Amino acid sequence: MTHLAGRAGKVLFLSVLTAMLLAATAFAADIATGAGTTTGSSLRLRSEPSTSASVVTMLDKGVSVAILDDSADGWYKIGYNGSTGYVSADYLTVDSDNVFTTYGRINSEGVNVRSAASTDSSVLATVSDGTIVTVNGLVDGWYDVTCQYGTEGYIRSDYVDLLLIHQPFNDYYGTWRAMEEAYRAGKARAIGVSNFLPHHLEELAATARIKPMVNQIEFHPGWAHLDVVEYCLKNEIIPEAWSPMARSGALSNETLISLAEKYGKTPAQICLRWVLQHGLRPIPKSVTPSRMAENLDIYDFIIEATDMAAIDALENCGGSCHNPDTIELY
Repeated sequence: MTHLAGRAGKVLFLSVLTAMLLAATAFAADIATGAGTTTGSSLRLRSEPSTSASVVTMLDKGVSVAILDDSADGWYKIGYNGSTGYVSADYLTVDSDNVFTTYGRINSEGVNVRSAASTDSSVLATVSDGTIVTVNGLVDGWYDVTCQYGTEGYIRSDYVDLLLIHQPFNDYYGTWRAMEEAYRAGKARAIGVSNFLPHHLEELAATARIKPMVNQIEFHPGWAHLDVVEYCLKNEIIPEAWSPMARSGALSNETLISLAEKYGKTPAQICLRWVLQHGLRPIPKSVTPSRMAENLDIYDFIIEATDMAAIDALENCGGSCHNPDTIELY
């Protein structure tokens, strides 16, 4: 059992070609040092800090990204929607006030903080259940943490809370078999998929021994895949909504602004409540304490049926809006 419980939990995505941690979660292979916004259209995210390096993906103008490393030779290393790469500093505006800080809570008594990521290393301190620590990174199954009074060291992690296949690409059947083994071995507390449509889930069910527990899909006003949600709920798969505010694009929609005024809420709260009432678990992303509190304040009202239908009918509110059957990989 792991000794650390994260603010947002540990979510690991697996594809056939690579394993990567979701940048927005509390525990990531690359810990974000800040945030930024792209200023150029069709911006290339490259595998190395060079214009001759291969292109990982393309970024639109005005996209919020996590900065993983400071500018070096005119390039920033960034994380975006599960991808990591480099963009030119000429096309990125850095938000110096928006610094990512990740915290964890110790959930066992008498946990040793060691000098290195090894059980053979010396013990620097012993912390008690409930202690809050700052998480600096994840190294070979160990958390690099800073405890109270400034002690920095390593705490062991033995499992992930949720293991997901990132996309229904290539041999996801083989990937799923490996994940089933991880689940049976106690290395993952739950396993699931991401961006799977009903036909992908049907195909996976033909060979799976363990049913996916979660299907994390893009779901927001203007991109409401109610058929996917209906299938998941019918088959006891928890649907989760990533980008529930359409990467902030939905927040400027006039219909949502009007409904926010009607219910005495913000457009963001209307988006999250709409997601909840459709039976999904929203995954909003914020590093601002006041917005985190705002995101939680959505349980004291109910959106009326006619207003739910009006939101369902919205189009072009922003977001990725990629179809996993037709998306092209760069």
